[in-house]
Amino acid sequence: MAAVYKDVLEHGVPDIRSRRFMIEAKKLLKETQTPFGKLQQQLLLPKQNGQIYQLNVIHPLAMLWHCWGTCDGWSDLLAEKHMQNPSSFDRPWSLILYTDEVTPGDVNATAPTRKVQTIYWSFKELGHAILCKEDAWFCALVLRSSTCRSFVAGGLAQTMGALLKTFFPAVGTNLQHTGMFLSKNGTEFRLFAKLAIVVQDGAAHKELWGCRDGTRLCMKCLTVEASSELSDIDPSLKTNVLKVDELEATTDASCKDTARRLSWWAGRENNAAFSRRQQLMGFTHMQYSLLTDMTLDGIIQPCSQFMHDWMHGLFSKGVFNICLQQLLTSMEEAGLHTLLGGATGIYQYLYEYTKPWEFPAKRKCTDLYKVFDPKRRQGNRDAKVFRCGASEGLALVSVLSFWVSALVLPLGHCTQACQAFIALADVAECMVTVATGTIPPDTLKTAIETFLELFVQAFGAEKLTPKLHWQLRYDEELDLHGTLF
Repeated sequence: MAAVYKDVLEHGVPDIRSRRFMIEAKKLLKETQTPFGKLQQQLLLPKQNGQIYQLNVIHPLAMLWHCWGTCDGWSDLLAEKHMQNPSSFDRPWSLILYTDEVTPGDVNATAPTRKVQTIYWSFKELGHAILCKEDAWFCALVLRSSTCRSFVAGGLAQTMGALLKTFFPAVGTNLQHTGMFLSKNGTEFRLFAKLAIVVQDGAAHKELWGCRDGTRLCMKCLTVEASSELSDIDPSLKTNVLKVDELEATTDASCKDTARRLSWWAGRENNAAFSRRQQLMGFTHMQYSLLTDMTLDGIIQPCSQFMHDWMHGLFSKGVFNICLQQLLTSMEEAGLHTLLGGATGIYQYLYEYTKPWEFPAKRKCTDLYKVFDPKRRQGNRDAKVFRCGASEGLALVSVLSFWVSALVLPLGHCTQACQAFIALADVAECMVTVATGTIPPDTLKTAIETFLELFVQAFGAEKLTPKLHWQLRYDEELDLHGTLF
């Protein structure tokens, strides 16, 4: 916005500025020609009724070429990073894909109908600090969720597969095999990259890979929920694992093999038997699965490339929300609010306690105390999670950790619940600090295992959910990729 104001000050308001002309300008930009075709291209995807759906995408190679040629800031950054860490056929850069479902408008609407699936991409070698900026990520496509699920055969899996084939086509420029030659103002190099990281939350994880979160806690290991009867059927499956070293890991090859065996069984047995087979194997058979597409066999490595979106895991109806709700429930049952000052309830107490706290202006936490409005209490109890935004949770965790440590623990009540929450705050601090490169995997592993053990002691193993289990994979992903996004 500041740049817009500066431009207007220097050059005046443009003569053409209506919405119609902006739309026309956008259409002209989409028609820009590059050696890889137009910026916006159409991918033809089979629909469930046998017809063809035309999916509009911003072609990744065309976009990369266009930005290299027209944006000095981007080309300077890319050239600088490539000089620091040259790519080659043997040492390609790491391509990152991030998929998420976005809700335009009111995210709390009863029946939001405008949800869209989005896929973004970038390169790990740009560095964590750069990748914390929105402009470092390219948006390849936006597709209505209803269209993705109801019309496109294979849903997100086929959509992602089609997009991957624009990065790595069988013929022509292929980032992994041929690289892309870039030249500008005397600077030239060939950029090689391979798919290295796919960042996702639980919903995208399920839609893309077909992993059944009702059976397996994650795609990377043979661990099931405590309530699952599958552990009685298959002794290789484990429940309630709280230590990284006790995990029974799967492999890239075994996940592909499972999906391909399911594909073979599809249509060869009745629905009831096949449904049972899917439950036992931990995957749902999907048409156009990435794991069964042989043209992507050398590109897709599902376990090695998968990275849990830790922000979703911790703060989006995640570990923080579950642990805080259990903590508040324990305090209510102990009547702790009366010992802390005679408030009408723990929500009213925390509403008044958090109200005076001040945060840096850029955190935009002026109304943070409103998450403890007593009117929200029953809804949280019904949902069994403390409902708040991820950014609100991230701001709250340090405040509440201080409160628990300084004011609650000395009273000698709800000791186990308080210790579990303080341990969670340690995990959150580690995750945030990963961006600085100063948190080794072993430190993160110790913090997570300590928290999980205290959580089970305080609230019981039956409260463990997939998002609590995901934490056991964070240190491995940090060790493999050097960072967590």
